[in-house]
Parts: sequence; C-alpha cells; structure tokens
Amino acid sequence: MERASFLTQYQGRINRLYKDGLLPKYFKAPVFTLWELTDRCNLSCVHCYYNSNQKSENELTTKEALNIIEQLAKMKVFEVYLTGGEALLREDWPVLIERLRQKKIQVGLITNGTQIDRNAAGKLADLKVKWVQISIDGASPGVHDKVRGLSGSWEKSVAAIRYLKQNNIRTHLSFVPTRINFRDVKGVIGLCVEMGLEYFVTDMLVLTGRAVKNFEQIKLGPEEYVEFYALLDEAAKIYTDKLTIIAPSREKETLKTYVKTRSAPPNIWCIITPQGACRLDLLLPFTYGDLKSQKLEYIWNHFLREGWHRPEVIEFINSLNMMSDLIKHKTVPYVSENIHCQ
Repeated sequence: MERASFLTQYQGRINRLYKDGLLPKYFKAPVFTLWELTDRCNLSCVHCYYNSNQKSENELTTKEALNIIEQLAKMKVFEVYLTGGEALLREDWPVLIERLRQKKIQVGLITNGTQIDRNAAGKLADLKVKWVQISIDGASPGVHDKVRGLSGSWEKSVAAIRYLKQNNIRTHLSFVPTRINFRDVKGVIGLCVEMGLEYFVTDMLVLTGRAVKNFEQIKLGPEEYVEFYALLDEAAKIYTDKLTIIAPSREKETLKTYVKTRSAPPNIWCIITPQGACRLDLLLPFTYGDLKSQKLEYIWNHFLREGWHRPEVIEFINSLNMMSDLIKHKTVPYVSENIHCQ
C-alpha cells in the first residue's frame, strides 16, 4: 500500500548521493519552494495547520511577488507549490502562475477546490499547471463540510476535481484523518477511483495552527490510529492497481522521525510566507529574512541552506519528542508569534 511519492523518492536519492560523497554540503538554491500566497481562506477547517482566516495583512503586492519570481528564476528553482490560506483567493493568481511558467518553473497548486469552476480549470490548463492537490475530508457532504466549516464545500470541491480532469490536469486528492472523519477513508479512496484519479494522499495531523486549538476534539488516539491504518490496508487490497495510496510512516508521530526525513543535508526546501519572510519547515516557529527588502539568495545563503544546523532549530527539535509535544511548547508554529531570526 505505502508507496513513496516523487518528493520522497527524490529526497531518498539525494540522501544516498550525499552519503556517497557525490553531493556538495549545500545547494546554491532550493529545489522546491512552498509559497503561501495569502492568509485568507473561505473555509475554517478544524485541522488547518495554518490557522488561516478572512484577513490579509501586509501581504506581498503583485509587484513584490513578481520580483520574487524573477529571483526564483535567477536561482533556477525547479518547482513552486502555491498554497495559502486559499491561494486562489488572490486575484492576481493567473498573473503569478503565468510568470512562473514563462520562467520555466514548474507549478503545483494546493487548494480546497471551492474556487475552481469550469473557467478557472480551463485557465489552469492554459497555464500548464503541473498538478493540483484538492482536499476531500469525507465521503459525503455531511462529514466533509463538518471538517471544513462550510456547508456546500464538498460539492464544490468534488466538482472542481471533475473540471480539472476534463482539462487533463494531473489531480490528486488529500485526506487528513481526524476523529471526525477517519472512518470515511475507504469511502474517500473509492471516490478517487470513481473519478479516475491516480493518487490518494493522506498524512498525519500536523499539530500547528488551528489544529492545536481543536486538539482535544480531533486528535486520534492510539486505537483509532490502528483502526485507521486497518481501513487503509483494506482499501489498498480492494483498489490494488487502480490508484497509488501514499500514506505516512506509522512512526511519523515521533517528531524526530519526521525531522530525520526532512533535515538530511543538503537542504532542498524553502517556504515563503504571504508577508515575504521565509521558513525552513512548517513544524518550526522560526522565520528568516524579509523578501520585501532582501534578496532570496541572501536569505538562502545566510539562513536556509544549512538551516537544520542552526542552534535555535537544534534546540527546538531537541526539546520535543512526539508530535503532540508541539502544543506544549511556549511557541507553537502558526499559533504564537513567529520567532524572527534576522
């Protein structure tokens, strides 16, 4: 059942090449960039890692965002993942994607799907977006909408998948198990098969953002995780060879196991916030630099390329053991104020 995604396979190859002495200590640029385009979102998902909302404060202007794209191109960044909040709530998203593609940068879109109608799907196809990931958190509107906090969101997201498929855009579905929806996982996988999708992606609950506020109501206990994985195994047997199921390691709840897979040198990641600061990882509360006044190359060279070896990062990781320890820390990513390192 558990097959590695392209990114996991890529990271594995990088690790092996590094151990064999065939790679440098660090790369001159990130290979992948996750760009949180906006704080705004039209949903209020109970498990949101970001704690997104209806407001946008001090976000990058179109001009500033286009300047960052020039820098990404100059550094030869391979692929950019656009997310939010809800990325498609930025009115200039076609302009930004068009410029990324003009610069030969691959684009992936992570979205709740509610903003994708027939016209938007056609536009994404015209722009040659590489892939789109849409979150479906229930096999029925009742479960999904309860998780997502908006009546009617299930119908819109499912319709978005069908529009994307009609435009031959590679689309996959993501599912985050919570106490509300984990027993729906087989039904959601069945929905994937019915819609002709190639990938079903599920991952552990990330205990940052709004998920921390709802922790007691949504966190799965050990027995519920056992049941969840049993349901995944059953679905894998039923739908074998019909789609790829990408699921997390059963050890991933141990924070250090997660970090080990992410922090192996050389670093390949950069996260850009809506305000133009940079992050090393979603599970870390630290931001670095300011792209409104500094170059991405400077921030990469001085903070991010060897970021996993920075003392504040090492201290934070060593202070935790399990994922659930995150909610006990004095600074919780995407909940507390960022610790800015400048």
